[in-house]
Order: sequence, then C-alpha cells, then structure tokens
Amino acid sequence: MKGRIEARKFFSTLIIIVLVIMTTGCTEKKTETTGTEVISDLFNDPWNATIEFTYVPPISSEYNPNPQSYNYLRGRVSHVNPADWRVAVYIYVNFGWRTKPYLDNTTTIILPNGTWACDITTGGIDYAATEIAAFLIQSCYYPPLMEGKYNVPLPYNLYKFSVAHVNTTRSL
Repeated sequence: MKGRIEARKFFSTLIIIVLVIMTTGCTEKKTETTGTEVISDLFNDPWNATIEFTYVPPISSEYNPNPQSYNYLRGRVSHVNPADWRVAVYIYVNFGWRTKPYLDNTTTIILPNGTWACDITTGGIDYAATEIAAFLIQSCYYPPLMEGKYNVPLPYNLYKFSVAHVNTTRSL
C-alpha cells in the first residue's frame, strides 16, 4: 500500500512538471550579447511587435546582372527586446523556399537599436530569388529548415511561432 501511495505521488508530481513545462512556452534565455542592451517601453510589448524591410536588394539574372543584388537584406523590428528575439529569413528561388543565410545558421541577430541585416545571396542562384519572407521569432525557437524542395510552402509553424512576419516579391 505504501508503494502505491509513493508511486501515485511520483506520477502526480511528474504530470504537474510536464504541464508547467508545456504551458510556459519558449522562455529560455540566451547568454550571448549583442552589445549594450536597450530596454524601454518600445521593447516590451511582443503582442504589438512589428518587422519591416528597410532595404531589399534588387533581383538579378544571368542575362541581366546587377552587382547590388549581393547587398544584404536589411530590416527593423519594434516592441521586443532584441536580445530575446531573432529574425528567420527565407527566399523563394527556382520553385522552392530556402533558409537564409545558411542551413547551419538559420537566424539573424537583432541589434540593440532594433535593426538587422541578412546575407540572402550565399550560393547558387540566390540573386534571382523572386520572394523574400522574414519572421520575428524568440531566440530559443529553431525555425524549420527549407532546402528548396519543389513547390513546398513555408511551414505553418513559422506563422504560429512568430509574433510578426513580412514578405515581398521581386521582379526584373
């Protein structure tokens, strides 16, 4: 009888721990720093978070080269603490979405002033990307990898776990 009571207490405690972990969400703190932290009312309201592109490099092609196509994509976020958030960028090129800047470096750090920059031309024919999408995600969230598979859409989880997103279309 005593063993049953102890097992019941153990499983009750285990269930409570699992429920607490499941309901707290992504709250892990990263220890890396990007410089002086800027904390103000502007950076503590993720429900009103925004993300925008401030510079989109022009599209290029093999037959219409444009050296500016290799410039970084730039943007700005607001209403979040930059140290706790990242930007996940994807480009649509050759009928598939690709993670940027790299598959092993899937997010871009946000500077203390809320700005960010991402290299979207890291290989292949990236300069010819027709669509660009960026998602504002918590720094502890690992966005899905996209390797350019034919006509596979961006995953629903990107929209679910981001607090803001932006996209644009480019054409020659």
